[in-house]
Amino acid sequence: MTTAFSKQTTIAISELEQSAFCQTDGNLRTKTLQEEFQTGVRWQKVPTRYLKLTPEEIAEGIVFARKEIGEKAVLLGHHYQRDDVIQYADFT
Repeated sequence: MTTAFSKQTTIAISELEQSAFCQTDGNLRTKTLQEEFQTGVRWQKVPTRYLKLTPEEIAEGIVFARKEIGEKAVLLGHHYQRDDVIQYADFT
């Protein structure tokens, strides 16, 4: 028996879209995914229930998941991410 997996990855694909991620403005704030998706960038698909989560609800979910997963996963942070994302990174 052979099982074929088809992994569909959809990410921002053009340099124009990438500029939406590389802002250096000091006023960057965490937005809901619903707000982020209005930027016109093509995004990967996420569960609908995530779209209206507030930044606080996302933070609570991350803390909960980290407690559940423990050291089984490593979270990598990237230089262009906001501080409220980097705070959960194991390595930057």
